[in-house]
Amino acid sequence: MALYDQRIFRVGDDWWVARVSGATGVGVSTPVEFDKEMVWLTNITNRTTSTRIARIPAGFLNHIDHHSILQVLENSSSLGSRIELSPTNPPSGLPNATAAMTDDEGLQWSICPTMTMKLAPTGIQESVSVDFICLDDSALHGQVVLEDVSLEVLKSKVDFDVETVLVRKVKEKLHRFDPRDDDS
Repeated sequence: MALYDQRIFRVGDDWWVARVSGATGVGVSTPVEFDKEMVWLTNITNRTTSTRIARIPAGFLNHIDHHSILQVLENSSSLGSRIELSPTNPPSGLPNATAAMTDDEGLQWSICPTMTMKLAPTGIQESVSVDFICLDDSALHGQVVLEDVSLEVLKSKVDFDVETVLVRKVKEKLHRFDPRDDDS
């Protein structure tokens, strides 16, 4: 478990930093396992907003979907004061992005065709792939391998919105978490 996982996400016009305060058991003679982490949520757009705190299962911060991090924020408690957190991994567009899109949640995505190395029986081969980066949430990103067909060729051969389907696939890797159902 990382000591300080961090996530930057947008809610309306406000940007938030979520950082876990992970318990690692450092300095303890026997390893200690922790199943919950404290999440500190600081609004970095509105500097008068108090920091909020919540508890989530250990290792979940960057593995839950966007709806879930919004639920964590909504169900968090005010700390009553502010802890300044600096964003260390803000989402940004890909330099070679060829397209952008907005998904069904209103999240903006940067799309960039690229190449991926893969191990094949004949050695290392390059495959066509596409990188997807969400510009509204640093935890939402992924790569989809298309093998031997480019994104443009694939789009011309099907009768559905390929980019929307692929973004859904990237988002499916993340877990749905409802803090109201959690016993922490």
